[in-house]
Amino acid sequence: MSKELRVRVYTRTNEIGIHYARIITPQQLRSFVSKPALWRSLVTKNNREAVIAGTLVAASSQLVFQEVSDIRS
Repeated sequence: MSKELRVRVYTRTNEIGIHYARIITPQQLRSFVSKPALWRSLVTKNNREAVIAGTLVAASSQLVFQEVSDIRS
């Protein structure tokens, strides 16, 4: 297993109130992913739901990026 990656996730709300998560691609995987960040809608206008959905997005992103890193090493 390779070194554990740190995945950063930020949230943002658009002009109509929908929350989005911005997932920063780890530097080690940028040549593979080709984008410095990925955006995912959290499909809610509710702040409490956005926190929960954002946590799930962060955890799933961490798992996916770690698996890709392990395969590549």
